[in-house]
Amino acid sequence: MDNTWFDRLIEAIKADGRDMRTISLAAKCGPNYVQQMIKDNKHPGIDRFIRIVNVLGASKAFHILTGQALSDADLEFLATASQLDEETKKQAVSLFRTILEKQESQAQSLDSED
Repeated sequence: MDNTWFDRLIEAIKADGRDMRTISLAAKCGPNYVQQMIKDNKHPGIDRFIRIVNVLGASKAFHILTGQALSDADLEFLATASQLDEETKKQAVSLFRTILEKQESQAQSLDSED
């Protein structure tokens, strides 16, 4: 696969744990829509795409659209951080960079001891 949004959509559907019929019905696309979409390699229209990714969940939707994998906790963190005012966001970014630098420094110290 080329790892396009459509490839990631198919991967997410196959990795979901529910069968394609269940996903189709939950997305209100008809019982065989997802199976036929994959079989025929046919891209869904935007309305069906949105319903399918909503069924798959927010973290899967983000990955399908961007190619970046985030956990539900990552998305919750981003949603919370997005509510901060601009100055507080800058302060938070500075704090997290400091924390990361300390972690990296500690990891390098441990590596040099080996």
